[in-house]
Amino acid sequence: MIRKTRLFTPGPTPLLPAAQFAMAAADIHHRTPEFRALYTRVLSQLKDFVGTKNDVIILSASGTGAMEASVSNLTSPGDRVLVLTAGKFGERWVDLAKAFGCLGGYIAGSRALIDAVRSYAPGFIFTTALPPSVAAAATAAIRHLKTSQWERDRHQDRAARTKAVLAAASLPVMTSPTHIVPLFVGDPERCKEASDLLLAEHGIYIQPINYPTVPKGLERLRITPSPYHDDNLIDALAEALVDVWQRLRLPFNERVLAAE
Repeated sequence: MIRKTRLFTPGPTPLLPAAQFAMAAADIHHRTPEFRALYTRVLSQLKDFVGTKNDVIILSASGTGAMEASVSNLTSPGDRVLVLTAGKFGERWVDLAKAFGCLGGYIAGSRALIDAVRSYAPGFIFTTALPPSVAAAATAAIRHLKTSQWERDRHQDRAARTKAVLAAASLPVMTSPTHIVPLFVGDPERCKEASDLLLAEHGIYIQPINYPTVPKGLERLRITPSPYHDDNLIDALAEALVDVWQRLRLPFNERVLAAE
């Protein structure tokens, strides 16, 4: 008789008898043909399991190792990280984010409570105090900009050119006096679809902006050119957006829309 055990990963998780028998079997050396065949088969099955055609990478680490890989590859020092959690692993996400110099916080509670805070209390989410590293970086940037005008002039020039190029492509650019270039979509789901397609097909991430950040019906993509986006990058962005607009059958708008 095999004694039943429960694993706290994150747990409690019942361990199926078939898994227990597999764990009791003899190990396969990782340099043998048997292991290579098993490994290849597992990778193929994992693609179906996670629903992807891309390569699947197995990390030789615990769950925390996978979490650390995600944080180190997807965030940069100073990024804001919001973790919605009701357990130990959520708390660990916060610890990892803070360790990598990001801003971290989490909400522990029921799903309904977390959704209510996210939807109706944005001030609670977006008022996290800056860590010392971010404050020091901001101070250094201010000190530099006191003696340099190039970044400001270049920033305005890049924003103006982005607006002009997108407008010339008949994309629905909303008028804005700032460097932000809003691109009108008008539907939250299609706004998210456009953002996902840009990233998946063109390697360009543009944040979708939906309610409550903007009123319902005014959903948009928010483009923020930097001084280092050259003409080639801006032209490539316009081509990618035209492709996405055509594939999703989003309307090309020749009239100018005002950003609220």
